[in-house]
Amino acid sequence: MNTYEKPLKVLVCGTNFGRVYLKGLERCGDKFKIAGIFSHGSTQSKQEAEKYGVPLITDLNEVSKKDFDMACVVIRSTAVGGKGTEIAGALLEKGIHVIQEHPVHYNDIVKLLKVAKENNCVYQVNSFYPNVKNVQEFIVKSNKLLKKSRPTYIDATCSTQVLFPMISILGKALSGFHTWKLQTIDSVNSKFPFKVLSGEIRGIPAIVKIQNQLDPKDPDNNGFLLHRIVLGTTEGSLCLDNSNGLVIWNPQMYVPHAEGVLDMYGNNSYVELPVSEVADGVRNTTYAEVYKELWPEGIVCALNDFARAITDNSQKNIMAQQMLTISEIWKDLSEKIGSPQLIVTPERNGIRLADIAE
Repeated sequence: MNTYEKPLKVLVCGTNFGRVYLKGLERCGDKFKIAGIFSHGSTQSKQEAEKYGVPLITDLNEVSKKDFDMACVVIRSTAVGGKGTEIAGALLEKGIHVIQEHPVHYNDIVKLLKVAKENNCVYQVNSFYPNVKNVQEFIVKSNKLLKKSRPTYIDATCSTQVLFPMISILGKALSGFHTWKLQTIDSVNSKFPFKVLSGEIRGIPAIVKIQNQLDPKDPDNNGFLLHRIVLGTTEGSLCLDNSNGLVIWNPQMYVPHAEGVLDMYGNNSYVELPVSEVADGVRNTTYAEVYKELWPEGIVCALNDFARAITDNSQKNIMAQQMLTISEIWKDLSEKIGSPQLIVTPERNGIRLADIAE
């Protein structure tokens, strides 16, 4: 077991999504300290290093364990054509704990866990979205719902870039990651932008729709949505409308009947049920608030879990096993849907509901 005096000195690798990690680290108080930024030396990375008053490192040979306890590798992994996995491995070989942004290929995770063990440090993949407040609310509500009613179906939709965390979300919502049995449906209209898979997840009938499209010049902006998940039960459906959006409960409509007469107008508890309810723990927000507040708060949760894994072997082992299982499912589904269709992202105008009110 490792022990550390606070704060843990952190190297942040990458300053695109890495800026969200930096904002999260700001919120962690004395648990963590931003100690450096690793990047290729872009103008943005220089500005971030200056903002936080830390060195900007452009050569991994300059990174030393005496200067850093852990690193956040927020650079695209080998699985999506980046060098993040290679960087993670080099840092682990130095004995530096690494948390790496998703997705990471199963075979790479196995190798990196081995390197981490050999160098007495911890490696973890951050699937990110399960730690976002709105998604956490869906997970908690799902756990409670399944204690009160029987699951009847799952309808899950995502873009291919966030398939890895969707698997994590569903695993946590259903209190387990085994067993996924899904096959692609070949009869879907070829122009439909989603690949459709059907089967069972943990014995529950399921449909999974994945937008398997990619704009190589703008890979972060071509998704129709992040995640939308509906968990159906004998009592109704719980819906995660969007990873950054609302959690909605829709009780199943039921009209009591006796002697062949539907009791729509009588005095019974069912007619008093709200048609829909929005979970108290979430609210409508703007994208500015998502980037400044919601996502950095999610990073805080992920970093706190990672810090516990550094000092608690049982926590480390649980996280490692979950990570391997998620990655194995991700690999299987990715192979089934095939390579993404290359597209050009259309221009957008930022329409509000009021713009289509008349």
